[in-house]
Amino acid sequence: MARKSLLVAILLVVFAGGALAQPQFGISVGGGALFDHANLGYVRTRASDPAQTAAVINSIGIEQTGFGAWGFLDVTFAELSVGFMGGPVDWYREGDEEPTHFGSFAALDFSLMGRLPFALAGGNISVFPLLGIGYSVVLMSREEFTGGYPRTPSHLNSFRIQFGAGGDFNISERAFVRTSVLGAWRFAGRYLDDLAGELRNEPTTEATTRGDVGITVKVGVGLRL
Repeated sequence: MARKSLLVAILLVVFAGGALAQPQFGISVGGGALFDHANLGYVRTRASDPAQTAAVINSIGIEQTGFGAWGFLDVTFAELSVGFMGGPVDWYREGDEEPTHFGSFAALDFSLMGRLPFALAGGNISVFPLLGIGYSVVLMSREEFTGGYPRTPSHLNSFRIQFGAGGDFNISERAFVRTSVLGAWRFAGRYLDDLAGELRNEPTTEATTRGDVGITVKVGVGLRL
């Protein structure tokens, strides 16, 4: 809760700073295509084995790659977007080059970004840093070897902090092309927390979770209202 409160405070500072720097507001809508590649996090285990002098340390990670479409609504200094995407999911163990399990997913993705645009090239181009939050709601997840695990796809939902940059390139007075590239830190979700809890039931086994990074690329066409 403390981390989320701090993030909200940062976003308010971004919005307020943008409003002071450029008081003219505008509204635009649009949409296009998106690509997302993310590590959803890891479970790291440490097991003590009496037959060995050192503890055995392993980790299990989840990697997903999504392709889809997104739409946005912005009011100059803030962008709200909704996307739909799907693609492959891979389960990896530490040190393995090939996934131990593989499957697929489909998800709705929501993000709220603070943005501070700066006009270039006589106003035909604007660029802006981006900072915000995102949440992915998994509607379907299938692991090929088990025919449907996890049984509750929402356990793979993920919350993230996003940061990056974007740009608008004018096509006409009202229409423009928007691109953005975002890095993200995703917090480990319920699926990984539950898995760590199961592993901790094993004698002499410790298990912890951590989040990991991802990248999102968006391209779309917008219209100023």
